[in-house]
Amino acid sequence: MSAGPRAYVTYFDQRYLAFAVVMLRSLRRHDPQAEIFALCFDQTSYDIIAALGERNIVAVSAEAICDFEPRLKACTDRTRAAFYATHKPVLPLYVLNQRPDLVAIAHIDADSFFFSSPAPLFAEIGNAPIALSPHRFSKPYDDLKHFGEFNAGLIFWRNDALGLRCLTDYCADCLRWCAPIVEPDGRFMNQG
Repeated sequence: MSAGPRAYVTYFDQRYLAFAVVMLRSLRRHDPQAEIFALCFDQTSYDIIAALGERNIVAVSAEAICDFEPRLKACTDRTRAAFYATHKPVLPLYVLNQRPDLVAIAHIDADSFFFSSPAPLFAEIGNAPIALSPHRFSKPYDDLKHFGEFNAGLIFWRNDALGLRCLTDYCADCLRWCAPIVEPDGRFMNQG
C-alpha cells in the first residue's frame, strides 16, 4: 500500500481459527508495520485472538460490527456462509470509521498465507482506488467461471472518494442480497 498508515481486515469463526492464526502470523512476519483487524464471529475466536498479545492485531467482536451496521440484523436468516460474506464490506467500513487516518485497507481471507512481503502487490496496485484479484481458472476448472471473474479473497480499497464509493456500494449490494446461488445476472455470494 502507499506510504502512510495501512490496515488489513479478515473475518472467521472457530472453524477457521487455526487458518486465521497462521495467516495472521505470516502477515505480521512479512508486513510487520501493518495493523490487522480480525472480526471474530464467536467468543472462542475473539478470546484466542485477543490473547495473542499482538499489539497490531485487533480482535473485533461480531456485536461491535452489528452495532456499527444495524442492517446486518435483517440478514441473520441467511446461511452462515452468506451471512458471514455479507460482513466483508462492512468490516472495512467499520475500521475506516474508527481509523479515518488510514490511507488504504485490504481484505484478506483467513485461509490465506504469506510467503513473502506483499509490497510487490501494492506496488502493482499503485494509486488505483480499488483492486480485485481475478480467479484465473486454469482450463480444467473452466466450469467454475460462473462463480465470477474475480475472487473476493483479496480486495483493496484506497481511503479516497472513489475507493469509499465503491466500498459503500459493495456494502449496500451485499446487505441487499448475498446468497450461495449463482444468479442469471452473475451474482454469487459477495462476488459476481
